[in-house]
Amino acid sequence: MKPNPKIIFSKRLEQARKMRGLTLRGLAEQMKGAVTYASLHKYETGQSAVTAARLYAIATALGVTFDYFYDDMPV
Repeated sequence: MKPNPKIIFSKRLEQARKMRGLTLRGLAEQMKGAVTYASLHKYETGQSAVTAARLYAIATALGVTFDYFYDDMPV
C-alpha cells in the first residue's frame, strides 16, 4: 500500500523547516505573506492540501525542490 501523499508532504515540510532552523511562524515571516502561519500549520498537520502556487513559494523559501516534498524515502 502506498503512503498518502498529503501525509508524506506534511512530514517532509516539517523536516525541511526544522533543517533550516525555522518555526512555523518564522517560515511564514520569511515568506512575507505568500503563505500564512495558519496555512503552514494546516499543511504540516495534514489538515489541508497545498496548491501548486503555494508549493512553489514554500519550496523556494526552504531551498528545496518540489520533488523533495513527495519523496517517501527517509531523510
